[in-house]
Amino acid sequence: LPIWEIKQKIVREVAQESQELLKRALEEAEEEMKRKVQLIGMIKAFESVPIMRSNFVDLTSTAGQGLLCEMSVAELRERLTWLKVAAAEEEETRREEIVASKRAKEQMIVGTLGSIARHRAEQSRAAAVRQEQLK
Repeated sequence: LPIWEIKQKIVREVAQESQELLKRALEEAEEEMKRKVQLIGMIKAFESVPIMRSNFVDLTSTAGQGLLCEMSVAELRERLTWLKVAAAEEEETRREEIVASKRAKEQMIVGTLGSIARHRAEQSRAAAVRQEQLK
């Protein structure tokens, strides 16, 4: 075999191997691209699903600021309820005192009017007796 045929044969083999390597590299790149597209699709599908974010709030826990006057929401609501009850009781007491005061004033006025009426009647009788004595 002449050298030039051997060189041509080597050139053909190298060209064929490089084409195969290039073809294999392209196939691997296509496979990688397909995996990436599939992964991106899965990520988008996962992100499109709404996440149930239920922040559980413990109404019995304090804010944790280390203050002595810290109260939980439940304690604040309970205290507010007690304050409303106390305010309602105080208002009812004031109403009862006002009603009692009005009754006392009415009785005093009735008593005074009765005294005035008795005094007038007595004065009328005294005047009538004087008129009788003068005749």
